[in-house]
Amino acid sequence: MPEPRPNEREIERRLSEARRLLDEPLLNEALDRIESSSIEEMLKLPMAADRERRLLVDRIRVIRGIRSHLSHVIVNGEEALRRPIRVA
Repeated sequence: MPEPRPNEREIERRLSEARRLLDEPLLNEALDRIESSSIEEMLKLPMAADRERRLLVDRIRVIRGIRSHLSHVIVNGEEALRRPIRVA
């Protein structure tokens, strides 16, 4: 098996780290807890508390963005490491 090129090593490292983070129970528990507590806080806010509600929505979007970014690193890394199919 040929030695991976430096760029491939970096892709493999990032891919592995993204998988590790997505599978990390403590991180997932913390993110789940932040998200659910933010939703609960939003539900308790009075109707006129638009600014506070917006801040909580932004917090939830950041949490979801972190998960989405890690998933994209995995998908893009797997695609980048695939060997091109030789045609003809």
